Amino acid sequence: MDHFPIVSCIDLAMICMVEEPKSNFRDTDWEEFRRGLGEKLDKFRLRDPADSQDFDVMLAEISGAICETIETCVPLRHPSPHCKRWWSKELTQAHTALRTLAKKAYLMRKCFPDHPIINEFHQARNIYVQHVKDAR
Repeated sequence: MDHFPIVSCIDLAMICMVEEPKSNFRDTDWEEFRRGLGEKLDKFRLRDPADSQDFDVMLAEISGAICETIETCVPLRHPSPHCKRWWSKELTQAHTALRTLAKKAYLMRKCFPDHPIINEFHQARNIYVQHVKDAR
């Protein structure tokens, strides 16, 4: 008589977080950005501010020009929830080059165990691993 049934309702629904798109400064064409910012800043006449309100107005104009240029020239990124935010195009290129060397070293390992490409692959692998650690 000392056991009482317990009814438990557990909600195990996962909450899906949706990230809003952010500016992708890595893929920005900086020449186009400088050109666009230069065109917007040419409209403003820089002067010595008379007082703090005049300085605030100038600062707001310059900040607005920078924000407008970012909106028009910087592409947006839509990150996957599984992406590695620290990964870059340089690491992709280094990984591709490393895999090419790995294939060549694998083919040479049985016939020519002392082939120089095997040592080159080991050195390239160590450098690549260090680049990944630095990027993280």
